[in-house]
Amino acid sequence: MGIDLNTARFLMSAYEDGVQFDQTLTLGKLTLFVNQTDLPALQASLDRVTPTPGVCLTAMGSAEPVILGLGAQSVDSMDKSDFEGATLLHDMNLPIPNNYKERFSVVCDGGTLEHIFNFPVAIKNAMEMVKVGGHLIIQTPTNNWSGHGFYQFSPELYFRVLSEQNGFRLKRMVVFEWGVNKWYEVADPAIVRSRVYVVNSCRASLLILAERLAVAAINHTPPQQSDYALIKWTENTPTLSPVSVSTAPASSMRMGQKIATPLLNRMRILKHRFNRKVPNFFLQNSKFFTPVDR
Repeated sequence: MGIDLNTARFLMSAYEDGVQFDQTLTLGKLTLFVNQTDLPALQASLDRVTPTPGVCLTAMGSAEPVILGLGAQSVDSMDKSDFEGATLLHDMNLPIPNNYKERFSVVCDGGTLEHIFNFPVAIKNAMEMVKVGGHLIIQTPTNNWSGHGFYQFSPELYFRVLSEQNGFRLKRMVVFEWGVNKWYEVADPAIVRSRVYVVNSCRASLLILAERLAVAAINHTPPQQSDYALIKWTENTPTLSPVSVSTAPASSMRMGQKIATPLLNRMRILKHRFNRKVPNFFLQNSKFFTPVDR
């Protein structure tokens, strides 16, 4: 659990957009997954935006200084075990006690929810711990993370859960590939009226910012996938056509019919690493992913 360079910059962007980090809770103790090479640039970015001068970051150290630098008066952490020194012990598979509800101005998940089996309870817990007017910030795996935890999540899930029906407004969602400092704003499937696929050749994660607008009975009515709820069940239209998902040249796609899938996937990863010409999935599908000028 932790925050990488992109997630740290997303937190700073949230601060510049008015998010108040006064009382912050992190799900698990977060590590700052930034190496010595990238640390000076991140430190300079924090020094530029911080209301708390003098906060020093450490490569591969605790991520708490980033949050303290953004004005946090307190930073708590919640975990099932105290093996990393969490300040609040609770199994997120189980409903939180009432004294944790509406307690924090920011609840930050740096990669915990995918490790919790009872996800509906865990996300409800995270949402209920946010004060009205506060924010939920999530960094979560979306593609090529199979085996990392129990789950990897589609954009649709968070658009539907972090809804006004549940007392939230999803303000921003971006997708990024690990090791690549490029963000793409993700479209809401309900708005573009299509399934928004994430099919790329390396690990990709979502960064999500949502504001709590009101206290509501979270998921009292279970969320439904938008193309079923808005189109198929109401308009009786044919199944939506999927977007283009090709991330390799046609020759590679033909080869995939003849060789084992694991070998083809390995070839795609190697092409990505050595900067060969693999089409950028997010740019290919510009209806669904918009480049962000950070």
